[in-house]
Amino acid sequence: IEIATNYLTLPELLSLADECGYYKDAVLVLGLCGLRWGELVGLQVKDLNVSKGQITIRRSLVEINGKLVESTTKSHRWRIVDLPDILKDVCHNWVFDKSQDDPLFHTEEGTNLRNTNFTRRIFIPAMRRVSVEKIRIHDLRHTAASIAISSGATPNMVKEMLGHSDVQLMF
Repeated sequence: IEIATNYLTLPELLSLADECGYYKDAVLVLGLCGLRWGELVGLQVKDLNVSKGQITIRRSLVEINGKLVESTTKSHRWRIVDLPDILKDVCHNWVFDKSQDDPLFHTEEGTNLRNTNFTRRIFIPAMRRVSVEKIRIHDLRHTAASIAISSGATPNMVKEMLGHSDVQLMF
């Protein structure tokens, strides 16, 4: 079994997110809540409960032949993820002046986020500027798990956050 070793510390994640500018909160959701890229891109305004500080992961958007296609989550079931305080304090900004079906996170121009473009234009340059070890966007899930465990979360809590069916999938 291969143990995931590519992850950032909390200070590294915060520095990287700051360097991502407009996309800071999206990077923090990936790195603190453990969403998959497609789950983040699939979030809509209606999936955020501002008063509870929770997001409901209902779907995923996957890119197939250049088109974004709606899919179920990898586990084929919805899950609710609690936002950490740093995101609870700002999540009301994500829904300002938007409709229920609008994407929660999108480009500055208002279009859907695309993994390749985001990685090339935002993520890799930001990593270079803060001199963190090169990681993949998916490794932010490992970062979220590591930060959660170091903050006292149980393996079962992390399993639920990540949407895994089995604790063994994490190790």
